[in-house]
Amino acid sequence: MVKATFIRYFFKKKVKIPNEINGHLLGKLIANKIFKRDRHLFHKFAFQKPLKMNFLKVFRWISMAEGISLLVLLGIAMPLKYSFDLPQMVAFVGMIHGILFVAYVGFAWVCKFKLNWSYAVLFVVLVAAVLPFGTFYADRKYFKKNL
Repeated sequence: MVKATFIRYFFKKKVKIPNEINGHLLGKLIANKIFKRDRHLFHKFAFQKPLKMNFLKVFRWISMAEGISLLVLLGIAMPLKYSFDLPQMVAFVGMIHGILFVAYVGFAWVCKFKLNWSYAVLFVVLVAAVLPFGTFYADRKYFKKNL
């Protein structure tokens, strides 16, 4: 019933659909209709890189930004706060670092399932997020080899 409704909606007209239609025939019918109508879209999306590669690239950028924000927070903002009594820098950099840290943990959790990481690898990647220069180590050891 769902397949017949989909075909009627897709072709925008009343089509008599036999009850014995199977998935293979349905797939061929829809693929031919889409290919004839939207050939340029088919070629555009057919030759793209897999989603996992683009996802990993974004995760690498977030891990680099998170590592740099941690170094700026510990190396510049904290000494300014305690040496020169300037807490504004910690509030600003701390907020940015917090957002990047949450994004890093979320992307690491999703990467665990997309890249079939074990829980040990996930643990190392998450511990690397709280250590200075840890995200750079994780990038070299785990992220770069999957690209």
